[in-house]
Amino acid sequence: MQLPTVLKAGFALLPPAFKGAYKKMHVEIGSLTTGQSTLLTFQVNNVELKFSVYYASQISHLQLNYIMRDAADARKETGLPTLVVCPVIYPKIAQKLVDMNVNYLDSLGNVYINEKTIYLQHTGQKPRRGTASAKSRLFGESGLKLLFALLQDEEAINFPYREIAKIVGISPATITILFKEMLKSGYLFEDYDDSKRLLRKRELLQRWVTGYTEILRPKLFIGTYQSIKQDLVKNFDKLPLSDWLGSWGGEAAGALYTKYLMPQVLTMYVPVEEKGWMKKMGLIPIEENHDLEVYSYFWDHEHPLFRIENDLVPPLIVYAELMATGDSRNQETAQKIYDEYLQFIER
Repeated sequence: MQLPTVLKAGFALLPPAFKGAYKKMHVEIGSLTTGQSTLLTFQVNNVELKFSVYYASQISHLQLNYIMRDAADARKETGLPTLVVCPVIYPKIAQKLVDMNVNYLDSLGNVYINEKTIYLQHTGQKPRRGTASAKSRLFGESGLKLLFALLQDEEAINFPYREIAKIVGISPATITILFKEMLKSGYLFEDYDDSKRLLRKRELLQRWVTGYTEILRPKLFIGTYQSIKQDLVKNFDKLPLSDWLGSWGGEAAGALYTKYLMPQVLTMYVPVEEKGWMKKMGLIPIEENHDLEVYSYFWDHEHPLFRIENDLVPPLIVYAELMATGDSRNQETAQKIYDEYLQFIER
């Protein structure tokens, strides 16, 4: 569902004063300088309400971090409150938004608006069984792999399908299917000469971070370890990762990218077929009180698209991992990585 469809369906289920407001509503796309650039204006009982709109096709608990940040940015830069609009906002997410005092509306009539003299809250409406839309492949395993390449560089979207397929481990046929879904969902623009560009990049970035953490990363997990030879955490930046084609992720990469963090637990990525690192690092498998978590690459770690710094995974991976920890220091580091390496994605 697109923004206009959700607004129409949601307002139709609100009290009469809001239904009348919908008929005279003004929606201006691209009228604000903030990341959420849609301005929504309507009147209820002769009170004019203006909102910066945050639209997402779905919202997870991790995404609430971005909503809170964007709502604060919009208030600071424009003086406007934020209205979160989504096809379905489930009760726990809705309560979190209320706790954050962020307005919301979905297509089922679930709503929270608390601005000026207008207060409206109605929750508990759920989708009827059998009405759920087909599951998106774009935010499944293959789609997340494709988006990882596309978010690295705006030119990657025009690479030959075979090259994209090779560097992220999916088939050219799958890319064709995913691009069709992106066109249909409004994430992709295709020009008359077949050149392409990404749209709604801020949303894509945020949903990729959530999807990587919840769907893709767990499938890359190899194990947790401790060294019987050395203090890994103390000496991590002196280890010869290139000997086994490894790269730091997580807190270790955050520390090296920003010089702001002292890692507590290390994260390392290695080729799935490489086994020599265990012996070279003197590792033993251990579940509790481990120093090291190991994951496999899903991308071609030697391709120039992904080689930002030697022995470090790309900043997008590190940003996702640090944000997912919920630790305030890690999230501050993630913000520094975003400011230095990732903010260009949303332009």
